[in-house]
Amino acid sequence: MIRLAHLAAITVLVLTGCASGNTVNLAPGYTYTLRSPASGPQFTAVQEIVIQAPDGREERLVSQLENDATSMRLAAFTPLGQTLLTVRFDGRSVQTASPMPVPPAFDARFVLALIQLALWPENEVAEGLGVGVTLTSGANAREVQGGGRILWTIKTAGASVPYDTVDMRSVGARLGLRITTLPE
Repeated sequence: MIRLAHLAAITVLVLTGCASGNTVNLAPGYTYTLRSPASGPQFTAVQEIVIQAPDGREERLVSQLENDATSMRLAAFTPLGQTLLTVRFDGRSVQTASPMPVPPAFDARFVLALIQLALWPENEVAEGLGVGVTLTSGANAREVQGGGRILWTIKTAGASVPYDTVDMRSVGARLGLRITTLPE
């Protein structure tokens, strides 16, 4: 359980480095500014997340993700139900709580940015991208590029948010996320 928290924190540190305000690095030198919860879809979902680390190791967690006109909320749990962390974004600031120690380098804004890259409307995501970052969208796929290279690929399956599955890959960091929406 603590290993999962450390894996997530190390992954975020490797990918993000420094950031300020509601702007976070998607990859070193390439930023995204969080968009308002009101600009995204309103939904509630319980999901299984499989994180594939650069060394090929996989970790699983369960999350509850909610978004409405006033806030975006995420709670992450171990497969046995122990809370790893909770995050709330009200459009101005991000509040994070964790019952276990989380390395200081962990940045919950990065997790929220990944969610928005996958689920927010294309025009909103494009407005949040920093200088030199572009978004290409196609049928059930998005690609975030910076400096002529692919930073993130995102593939979705399902008719609408929350999608049945979301596959995200960071090409440079060799990190993968497979998110499956669980039936209610």
